[in-house]
Amino acid sequence: MAGSTGQSARSPLIVWWIIWASLLGGVILIGSKFGDFDGVPSGIPWFIALPPLFMGMFIRFIVLPRMTERRKALPLFIAGLAMCESTAIIGIFGGAENQSALLLLSLLGIVTYMPTFVRKIPAA
Repeated sequence: MAGSTGQSARSPLIVWWIIWASLLGGVILIGSKFGDFDGVPSGIPWFIALPPLFMGMFIRFIVLPRMTERRKALPLFIAGLAMCESTAIIGIFGGAENQSALLLLSLLGIVTYMPTFVRKIPAA
């Protein structure tokens, strides 16, 4: 029982790196598997995939630097990564003409989440 030992629930740094690497690998895998999808062109405009990317960047550059505890920052970290990943998924399955550009933007968004910034957030 973690509560009886007096230790607070902390997320070790390796957890952040595993989450980041798995989502990065997931986007690369999805892009390589379905990247040249020549199915029926979607009726969805390609720019629909950009708001999640912008929300992810907002979380990364505005919200996360203001966090005072890692346990509060971890859910935001995961949500921001998921937003960037959704840009790739929408781009691959919805934006037929700009798949590679949206995939690249998604990968760049995920790379900005590299958890090197976590050491600046206090663990307690």
